Amino acid sequence: MKSLIFVIIWQFFCISLAQAKNLYSWGWMTDKNFLSSYQHAINDREVESWIKQLSGPSSKSKVIMLDGKEGYYISVCKPHDCAFQNISLIYFPNENKVYGLIISTLVYFIGEPSDLFKERLIDMHKKTYKHASLPKGNNNH
Repeated sequence: MKSLIFVIIWQFFCISLAQAKNLYSWGWMTDKNFLSSYQHAINDREVESWIKQLSGPSSKSKVIMLDGKEGYYISVCKPHDCAFQNISLIYFPNENKVYGLIISTLVYFIGEPSDLFKERLIDMHKKTYKHASLPKGNNNH
């Protein structure tokens, strides 16, 4: 009986924790670990302020599993230009890593994602931005 109670409490805790990170893009910017990981992924690129701040229309993040790891899918687009300038990110808090696909004046990945992660980012991006134009090929700078 104690085991069952422990399992129920543990599941409630895990669900509550996952919901606590069900944030819009700008909400992630208040998480010090995410912010540090995101800044590291962007590196020293000169990017527009909406990219740097993740400020723009956004959906709440979603918990995902990728390569046996739990992470969060985060998306945001440039205000008044969602069809052409948008971002898809995957954040792994246990590793403090952010991988992303940024479509702006250039198309590029950040965080040095593996081919598997690139494929997943592209797939999730296409689902999120159904009317966005994803150029063929990429500028993986």
